[in-house]
Amino acid sequence: MVLLSYDASRLAGDFLSFIRIKVSLILSLVTVSGYLMFNTPGTTLLYAVLASFFIYTGCYAYNNMTDTKEDLINNRKVSPLASSKLGYAIVLISGSLGMSFSLFLSIHAVFLSLMTVSLGVLYSSLKIKKYLVLKNVFTAVIVAASFLIGASISQLTAPIVMTYLLFFMFFFIGSVVSDLRDCEGDRAAGFRTIPVHIGYGRTKTVLFIALPVYSLFLYFAGLLVLLPFVAFISVGLYKDRPAIAHSCGGISFIFLAAWYAMQSLNSLAF
Repeated sequence: MVLLSYDASRLAGDFLSFIRIKVSLILSLVTVSGYLMFNTPGTTLLYAVLASFFIYTGCYAYNNMTDTKEDLINNRKVSPLASSKLGYAIVLISGSLGMSFSLFLSIHAVFLSLMTVSLGVLYSSLKIKKYLVLKNVFTAVIVAASFLIGASISQLTAPIVMTYLLFFMFFFIGSVVSDLRDCEGDRAAGFRTIPVHIGYGRTKTVLFIALPVYSLFLYFAGLLVLLPFVAFISVGLYKDRPAIAHSCGGISFIFLAAWYAMQSLNSLAF
């Protein structure tokens, strides 16, 4: 009985790691934030969250299957599912579920969901990480689409696109921070990320310039709730802890979703 319990626990842990549950949940919260920024709360919020969650679990699961080499070099745990037929089944089921839930949303959301799945597959299968800067652009486009899936359930307007660009910039910066964290593994795997190409120290310098500039964009856009986390990212980089800096970026979206949820509740109360 104890052995069975242990095996079940280990299997569950491998599965959750394989679909990168934490990142997928955070991106679902980005979808929630986008939805609440530009739409009145309704049942479509649930469909948007489910579409986003399954799309990204599928994309990240597939990425885990193609990135085992550098993950081992970076001392990351590689799930047994990454080299099994069951892993491919999980990718297919997750992607299909995500697309199915998007059908309950707008045509924009369906297109964005399809675009995200397609770019996610291309990113992993073509090893876009090998190409300088293109990797960061791909990552930012794919991940920032989680905002658009929620925001554009009724229509796609200029303010939504402008806000998307802010999220794109945030995720672009975050992808560079992630590259700092994975610098040694990426260099060993032959990937030309920005830190590998220009050096670890120079990349940090570029980020120290980019983060204050980005803070100004956030300030004028009214996204003040994100400003403390940009500061936390800067501190993490200053302390030479890119993993912590990267985590601060993810945590910021928990607070962003909570902020807009409270605003929505207040508006409904009045």
